[in-house]
Amino acid sequence: MGIDLPLETKTYEELQKLSLQNTGEKIPLFSDVLKLVDGRVPLLIEIKLHSHHTYPCALVDKLLQGYQGSYCIESFNSLALFWYRRNRPDVVRGQLSSNLTSPVAEGGYVLSFLVKHLLTNCIGRPDFIAYCYKDSRNLSFCLNRHLYKTPVFAWTLRTPEAYETCKKRFDSVIFDSFLPPKQA
Repeated sequence: MGIDLPLETKTYEELQKLSLQNTGEKIPLFSDVLKLVDGRVPLLIEIKLHSHHTYPCALVDKLLQGYQGSYCIESFNSLALFWYRRNRPDVVRGQLSSNLTSPVAEGGYVLSFLVKHLLTNCIGRPDFIAYCYKDSRNLSFCLNRHLYKTPVFAWTLRTPEAYETCKKRFDSVIFDSFLPPKQA
């Protein structure tokens, strides 16, 4: 469950005025989430960088230094993966992507095109690719999957039917609101 905020910076006090998906639940601090999970399940942490500044990576990493559970990071922005490759090469990195050119994602057409076609993977060298399963019928995706043998995850599956569609085309899935059947 997440929330996308406008690009302007929000203070913690401002965030506490918002609720998660029409509930009474407030947005927790990342440190509170780490305490709550306490290593009981692996975490898939998306880092949202809206520019070339990578200081959020250092802030996230500082909190994760003391975390005892398993986790990996992923981002649409290859600079986040690059930061982790240089500073924490032991952390598993995933490149998020989809059809970012229809409509054009923030950052403009050129950047959207590069990420859509996984052409920035040479920067972050991801350990896996998480691609929107609805957008995965393109040459770049297939090349990374078959030539480079990069594991690919389908995101975000919300129905058993979507899971059935993806289970043979992807190495794994990222799902929301249902549990896929256990593999034999």
